[in-house]
Amino acid sequence: MAYLYRHIRLDKNEPFYIGIATYIKRAYDKGQRNSIWKSIVSRTNYIVEILFDDLTREQALEKEKEFVSLYGRIDKKTGTLANLTDGGEDFTGCWNKGKKRTEEQKAKLREAAKHKKPYTEERKLNISKALKGKPKSIEHRQKLSKSIKGKSYGKWSEEHKHKNEQYWLSIYEPVGQYDKDNNLIKIWYNRRHIHKEMNIDASCLTKCLTNKLKTHRKFIWKLIDTTLPFQNP
Repeated sequence: MAYLYRHIRLDKNEPFYIGIATYIKRAYDKGQRNSIWKSIVSRTNYIVEILFDDLTREQALEKEKEFVSLYGRIDKKTGTLANLTDGGEDFTGCWNKGKKRTEEQKAKLREAAKHKKPYTEERKLNISKALKGKPKSIEHRQKLSKSIKGKSYGKWSEEHKHKNEQYWLSIYEPVGQYDKDNNLIKIWYNRRHIHKEMNIDASCLTKCLTNKLKTHRKFIWKLIDTTLPFQNP
């Protein structure tokens, strides 16, 4: 199972990062982020939104490419994302997390650890000093100013909002609506249609689809096999 998540900056209410992971903690982790991501986070608070939480490896990679293409990248001057790639890259270490090492691998790690020198107090102090914030030089500031000059980071236009809404409505992720006796009432095209037409709380609906809630609004909600064609009973 894999997750697709996005980070949304609160000062401008816009997505600035799209990511995938096999464990939910990664979405909230601030480690191993690129310099653009860190620069944004240093200026504003942000929230984490889990977009999909039950994807296969292939689906996650494909969805990452779709969303990076939708929002665009800052470094390419095509959008708002801090991502440095177009997505879809298979990060082997991420998918191998939790797999057991062979005895040969364990032996090699033990041998390497024997020759690793412990950090001295002096080295620890130097690392601590190096990691502390340093004032930017005038030249550095000028380069930063030049790189963002002419860019617009304002609120989404109505056209952009409409485009985003239509994208979500177009995703085929069928959801079954059942009564308490488990009788099928309707198959919805995706959860966004349910939220829009029935004013269903999105978080409660997601909890039902991930088996964290049994019912919501007196109905049972279940994801439908996507290999089946869309139809209403």
